[in-house]
This record gives sequence, C-alpha cells and structure tokens, in this order.
Amino acid sequence: MAMEGEDIKSHLFKLFSTDRDLISKIAEALSSTIVDLIIKSEEFINVVTEKLVKDENIIESIVNKIGESAKQEVYKSLSYDQKCLEDKYSELNAKLEKLVADLEKNRLQQID
Repeated sequence: MAMEGEDIKSHLFKLFSTDRDLISKIAEALSSTIVDLIIKSEEFINVVTEKLVKDENIIESIVNKIGESAKQEVYKSLSYDQKCLEDKYSELNAKLEKLVADLEKNRLQQID
C-alpha cells in the first residue's frame, strides 16, 4: 500500500513538473486567487499602505520617478515646440525671401 502511494506521488510529481500547460493553469489559478484575496482584504491594503507611507525610501523613490517622468514629458514637449517653431521660422523665412525677390522684381520693372 505504501508503495502504491509512493508510485502515485511520483507520477503526480512528474506530471506537475513536466506538463507546462498544467503548470501554467495552476499558476494562473493561484495568482488569480491571491489577487482576489488581496483586493478583498481591507486590512491587508491598510497595512501595505501604512508601510508604504512610513517608508522614506519608497516615498523618495516615488518622488524621484515622478520627477524624472515629469522632466521627460517637459523635454518632449519643449523639443516638439522647438521643432514646430523651427519649421514655422523656415516657412516664414522662405516667404520673406519670396517677398523680397518680388519687390526687387517690381522695382526693376518700374525702372524700365
């Protein structure tokens, strides 16, 4: 009887350790269960929140990450604005050159 138990145990172990699909489904079920338990546990959420708020390293890290993200967004925005201004400057400069050329052409026509 003990041998049968060991055989079953060995067979189950092999099955669980080699069947990737089964392992994936078990992990997914456990993960979903754990997440559901955590979401529904107000006490757990309060404890984690309290620890996060009290930990200066975490607060500093969050502030740094937010600051870095803000800097990147400002840089992207300024870079875009600069590109738009450069394009507009080029467009206006081309129009100015055309106007100067047209004025010069009109002046020469009036002289003739």
